[in-house]
Amino acid sequence: VSQSRYGGNAQEIYRANLMRVIDEMDYLGDSRYIYISTSSVMLPIQTDYSASKRAAEEFLRMQDKRIAIVRPFTITGIGDQKDHLIPKLIDSCLNRTEMPFVPEPVHDFLDVEDFVDALLIIKDKGQFVHEIYEVGSGTETSNDQVRQMVEEVTGKRANLKPVDNMRSYDTKSWKANNERISTLGWKEKKDLRQSIVEMVEYVK
Repeated sequence: VSQSRYGGNAQEIYRANLMRVIDEMDYLGDSRYIYISTSSVMLPIQTDYSASKRAAEEFLRMQDKRIAIVRPFTITGIGDQKDHLIPKLIDSCLNRTEMPFVPEPVHDFLDVEDFVDALLIIKDKGQFVHEIYEVGSGTETSNDQVRQMVEEVTGKRANLKPVDNMRSYDTKSWKANNERISTLGWKEKKDLRQSIVEMVEYVK
């Protein structure tokens, strides 16, 4: 089994993110299709996950199909995965669960409801000529800024174990260029603090 450099099974990653896309191309008709990629295709250091998504993008752009490509940034909100930053911080604040924490990395967070709105607008107004839409808030927020928000909303301190190593493929500058999606009439409706408030209320 070929192991991914940054975790996971490399063969399964490429099979799911690239080969499946190639295999299914023969079954696509003349309808319009939205391919959900990832913002990590723009990372200066690629992972197997991001590289497989990037390869799928390039493959799709060579096809004679009506396709729009969407690159979501860091999607959050109710239902976010428990091992992601915000759910872990909420758990740490409410239950005193210790978590490793690096304050410097930044993300561009977007509530899942705003992301769904973006997909619906692309469905209705997109050109489907292989255009690429970056979808995020357009704002950089550091892990430490997120910590402060979660602590303010919960009224409790997180139980953090400081670590000083970032993932080697992380970047200190990260935000979406929303220009293309904005021309379709999309805009963010829910800021990060509101998302955190809703997530804390849901957990409680």
